[in-house]
Amino acid sequence: MTAVLRSKTYLDFKVPNEQNIYVYFKSVEARFWQLKHYLAFRLKNDDTILPWSVVYDDWQVSLNRIAQNTIKKIPGCITAFCKDLLNICNTFEGSEIRQRCEELYDDFYQRNLDKRIAERIRLLDTTVFSEHKFSEFLRASGKKRTGENNEASSGEKRFQSHEEYDHEEYHGKEILSSDVECSNKNQDDEESIMKIFGNEIEYSETMRNIYLEHKKHYPDYNQEIEQKSGNLIPDNVHDFLVDFFSQELTEAEWQDKIDDLQSPKNDDKPKCDDKLLVATIRIIRRTLPQFIKAFSLGAFNPLQDIQTIEKPHLNSYVHPCLEAALWHVARINYIFGEIPSQNHVKRECADGAGYMSGADKFQLIYVEGARPKAKENKEFVDAEKIARNLKKMFSSIVRETINNRRRIPNGMAVFGGQSFGLRIHLFYLDYCGEFCLHEIENANLLRDYTEMADFVWYYECMLKWAEGLFSEEA
Repeated sequence: MTAVLRSKTYLDFKVPNEQNIYVYFKSVEARFWQLKHYLAFRLKNDDTILPWSVVYDDWQVSLNRIAQNTIKKIPGCITAFCKDLLNICNTFEGSEIRQRCEELYDDFYQRNLDKRIAERIRLLDTTVFSEHKFSEFLRASGKKRTGENNEASSGEKRFQSHEEYDHEEYHGKEILSSDVECSNKNQDDEESIMKIFGNEIEYSETMRNIYLEHKKHYPDYNQEIEQKSGNLIPDNVHDFLVDFFSQELTEAEWQDKIDDLQSPKNDDKPKCDDKLLVATIRIIRRTLPQFIKAFSLGAFNPLQDIQTIEKPHLNSYVHPCLEAALWHVARINYIFGEIPSQNHVKRECADGAGYMSGADKFQLIYVEGARPKAKENKEFVDAEKIARNLKKMFSSIVRETINNRRRIPNGMAVFGGQSFGLRIHLFYLDYCGEFCLHEIENANLLRDYTEMADFVWYYECMLKWAEGLFSEEA
């Protein structure tokens, strides 16, 4: 990021010793307060490499305090310089540079984390595991001695049995103490493992207690959710999809098959009454040709190119399928691109948003996506963003409904979607004493003709999500 200090007199200025300012600004001249110099200082001098959010927040907070002139004897050109540094973050060029800095820092952070985990595993191998190996050696030695005793003479055996009889009480005490020592050793091993890994792993006992507590208070809740999502696809629709995608055809034959695809008819009923089956056929005719085209490109197939950028990938293979399913099944107006969500936090944009087509125009859909080769932290960031904004959407609908003196519908929910890599996750959020996020279904994006049969699950995933919305609107 570039910002100019307007006075050469204060190029070497340092902040006085104040507690609320990060040490970097007290020890480094003002000419080096840009983000790139700050990050280099943190990577070089920090004993522990902290997450990007913490490091970047320290930089912003310190500049804000200097810019607000909360510290005595701060020249005006210094406060203006700090404001310029902060304002650049909100520009297009500044955001691009900040994103590159974040990617570079995250790379160092991930490498450092991998190094720490590797070191702790090595420490685990040289401490806890070495004790286990020594215990195995002792057990093997004991078995060997037992074998030697069995081969001893009968006189030696009688003497040995007499000695064991005389010291029976002693052996009983020894066995008891051995059991106690073994129990203590197991506890020590467990504590050693937890000490080595620290907070980087979750203790399974806690998760077990959470599950048991949830099962105690809501014994049938998860089962109800599974049954609700599992019954959304009728048998005739499933059978139609299985029959259609079980065919082995060439590109031209698939194109002809799609062109000829229409709702089943008979003499008694020239028009099909099965609305979901009709919607399924319309969705396939709208979206399948794009996949057939990609499959036919061979080495240039964009679905097999992991370097495909985000927007072309989402706009070609994810958003059109969601749009078609939501419109033909639930009459939801789904739009995609960089869409300013009505209830989005921090004025960010969603990759896709869906709105009711009735008079209310409530936003019910929020979707985020990523390119096939996105970093792992992108998945976590998007998942958190989706959950946060679904809560905002739900609360906004409740407030507006109450303000209009209308009844809140039973079982109200809002719906979210996430595309990461080549997998789509579709879920909904409702309120049962607290907000609950449930996954309806997930499916893979198909990549070539060998996976045609898997389109059954792909389209059923879309249909279940849209059917859930249709029942919600009804």
